[in-house]
Amino acid sequence: MLAVPSSAQLRYLILSDIHSNLEALEKCLELAEGQYDEAVCLGDIVGYGPDPNAVIDRLRQVTRTVIRGNHDKACSGITEAEDFNPLARQATLWTRQTLTAEHLSFLRSLPPGPLTLDGFQIAHGSPVDEDQYIVGPETAIPALKSLTSQTAFFGHTHLQGGFMLTFKGGFRSIRCSGAEDGCVLAVTLEDGVRYLINPGSVGQPRDGDWRAAFAILDDTQRRVEYYRASYEVAQTQRKMYEAGLPEPLIIRLQLGR
Repeated sequence: MLAVPSSAQLRYLILSDIHSNLEALEKCLELAEGQYDEAVCLGDIVGYGPDPNAVIDRLRQVTRTVIRGNHDKACSGITEAEDFNPLARQATLWTRQTLTAEHLSFLRSLPPGPLTLDGFQIAHGSPVDEDQYIVGPETAIPALKSLTSQTAFFGHTHLQGGFMLTFKGGFRSIRCSGAEDGCVLAVTLEDGVRYLINPGSVGQPRDGDWRAAFAILDDTQRRVEYYRASYEVAQTQRKMYEAGLPEPLIIRLQLGR
């Protein structure tokens, strides 16, 4: 039996893959201001970027629920980042050395996904496996079939969009595009359809659009709204250069790759 949306009819701000990018996070919060009642985060708060402590502090001010991502585990020492590429591993080691004891403890205390909230689920990688990448039908369809609610939100791939499956087996991808800042796509949640929704990455987009990404779930309208927000990417890059983080990670921010 699938869980139904909560009768509270709230609007939820869905954040994911912030990756220590304070400028991107602040711009998302600015654009979303006044449009949501509760905020949740799907993990990967830290890693790659230059402001892990400040991002954790800011996130704790605004979120109700946070689950861990693979970079949160690696940067806090829960895992050793053996499967990371050399650049990601270098940024992980820098982040470990930069995090305060309080922030390390916070990351270590984060629960794994999936979690079920008010009629929807949240996961970092997949409702099946917190470290799994959902990138196409071969991974999306089993995950969709596993859902205990109509809708689940996931991150990890840094690709804004998602997937849908009807009870008759019809499968579709959700793709977002839009040149203007603000809502780039709104998807109505239809009866008889299951949804995997990726809000995109706040601080490290990889879908060809460098702008920060997030989503809002509107229980009242049974709708998901996808957003993009331009931010001061050059400021983030300057901080990364000053911290000595790997140059390819700095350049990729402006490419959205």
